[in-house]
Amino acid sequence: MFVLMLTCLAHLRAGDDGGQAGAFLRYGAGVRALGMGRTFVGISDDASAVYWNPAGMLGAERTEIASMYSNLYYDSRYAFMGLIIPRPLAHGEKFWQRWLFGPGTAWGFGWAGLNMAGFEQRTSVNEYLGQFDIGENAWMISFAREHVSAAGIFRAGLTADFVNQQWAGLNTSAMPLEGTGTDWSGGLDAGLTFQPIDAPVFRVIALKYLLPLRLGLSMRNIVQPGWETSDNGRQSFPRVLRYGFSYRCILRDWMPDDWNVKPFLGESAILLALDREHISDTDAGTFFGMEGQVPLRRINVWLFPRFGVNTRSEGHSLGFGLSVPFTTAILKLDYSSTAHPYLSNDSRLSISVQFYKQQGAQYFRDRAKQASLSREMMDYNHLVLSKYPNDAMDDAVADIATTADRNYEKRLYALVGGMRHAELLLEDANILLRQNDVGGAQKKALESAKAYAPFYLQSENYLTDSQMEDYGEALIISGEMQDATLVLGEVENRTIRSDYLLGTGYKGIHDPRAIDAFDRAVRKVKQDKNSMMTLSYLGLAESLVRDNQFEPAQTALSSLLNFGDKILDENYPRHPIFGDRYIQDDAMYLMGLTQMASKNYDQGLATLYKTFRYFPGLKFGQRANLLVDEMQEAVGRNDYDHVDKLVQDLLLSYYAEHDPSNKQADH
Repeated sequence: MFVLMLTCLAHLRAGDDGGQAGAFLRYGAGVRALGMGRTFVGISDDASAVYWNPAGMLGAERTEIASMYSNLYYDSRYAFMGLIIPRPLAHGEKFWQRWLFGPGTAWGFGWAGLNMAGFEQRTSVNEYLGQFDIGENAWMISFAREHVSAAGIFRAGLTADFVNQQWAGLNTSAMPLEGTGTDWSGGLDAGLTFQPIDAPVFRVIALKYLLPLRLGLSMRNIVQPGWETSDNGRQSFPRVLRYGFSYRCILRDWMPDDWNVKPFLGESAILLALDREHISDTDAGTFFGMEGQVPLRRINVWLFPRFGVNTRSEGHSLGFGLSVPFTTAILKLDYSSTAHPYLSNDSRLSISVQFYKQQGAQYFRDRAKQASLSREMMDYNHLVLSKYPNDAMDDAVADIATTADRNYEKRLYALVGGMRHAELLLEDANILLRQNDVGGAQKKALESAKAYAPFYLQSENYLTDSQMEDYGEALIISGEMQDATLVLGEVENRTIRSDYLLGTGYKGIHDPRAIDAFDRAVRKVKQDKNSMMTLSYLGLAESLVRDNQFEPAQTALSSLLNFGDKILDENYPRHPIFGDRYIQDDAMYLMGLTQMASKNYDQGLATLYKTFRYFPGLKFGQRANLLVDEMQEAVGRNDYDHVDKLVQDLLLSYYAEHDPSNKQADH
């Protein structure tokens, strides 16, 4: 029977590590983790964290106590109990109190035990001596601390292990065996977790898709416990390195808007996890697990179906969990079933209770409001982010953005959306226009317009006149001219900017109302005598030419040439883009074409010659130089039909280059 007992222990973990000292500690802890195929190093946010990764204790939102019990084979039993206490004290008067028990710490306690009972002991002549049990136990004490910054949430933890082996009831006097009795030993485990936020290597990923990521690493038996052997030697527990990640796939964030399923998904998510493990420098396997997280809102219950698989011996695993509110606590029931290739399936049941105050997003947001130091306030707000998604995100982002650089600010507001997100996208669109990246600008402007739209479409429009102008500009850059005119038409207190943008929108859809809008803009020259006024004169002239009102167009162009700036300021509205920032050559070239279109051929030719002389290095000066000789010859032979056709073709080409709705135009 003694040999049989040793054989059972040797096969407890089947082949790869069963014969090693401390094999009972490889059996796992926590039904949730076991239902996910033992994939838990990057999660570890429940009472089993003392076993898997002590750093994960700070990810728990409540104090939790859990128990797990399992009947194995050959009358063997395995059990685990765990208790974690995240952030025991909200405040600490003394440094040592804050360091050991403050809001950035967590404590945990655990016990794991394997027991095989009821073995008969007999002498060599079959004399019955009684029964004995074999037991191996581990008591665990864990401590963790966290460091919070814009880069991310970094947590580290230690677990002190105290293990013993005993042979209860064995009659050693009648049947002497070396190495029996009670054997105590101690060891040390360590773990790390990291949740990136604005760490450099992760900045290419939008926060919405980055925040659900957790990286984890643990090392069991850094200080190795061990059993004494019969020859006064020592059999040490092997070192076990495990690393991996978890990712909470929030379903609504991955669904296209046009599917119209986001309202039905709510907070539903799928938690994915992947671990790799090495035992004493030997590859011990790959582990994969997944957990569905489904809220049943009507009854305030969460359902957790689970699945796991790994390359170790137990094959696949299945499980489910149920989380039910119970007065001021939460009761959790978990079940898992693990397939085994050699032994019967292993079923385990766990009951856990979460109690005390919930330390969720609102808890950290409240702490941020109470913080006396700016750094402390930022840390708590970043902890709010770490709980994404939640209802406290908007305020936390607004606080963090006050000291963030522009790139981080953009990532923050992309996470929560809102008005500032729309403004930043519009700024990006204008930056891209200044870089002559028209396609990129249109994409950013379209995103900006989509961000403004919900505020505009509400029953009570929450946009101010200035915000309406921004929304209209975003629509213009993205080429949505019709929508732009509708938005800009609702601006109550009209400015030169609103009239200029409205005129640009009308011009983009070839609506003659562009003339009135640009005319109102140029009459407001006292408000802005620089680029906005100059561009409004040009827009007015272009709209008049399209309407065959050549003489009024020449008057507008004359005002532009006489009073307008020769060069646009660096922040001029690029509708359209003037890559060289000069507008006088455009105006003089259009003046010459307009004069010829109104049959003033000699005057028009003179203006085109002047365009080349005044602006020989600019686009339209060079173009005039290429055309004027051909026109001069056609006028000389009275071939006015050819001149008129050439002028019309040149006007169409000019319109294409200056038409903000022409997405294919070569700017």
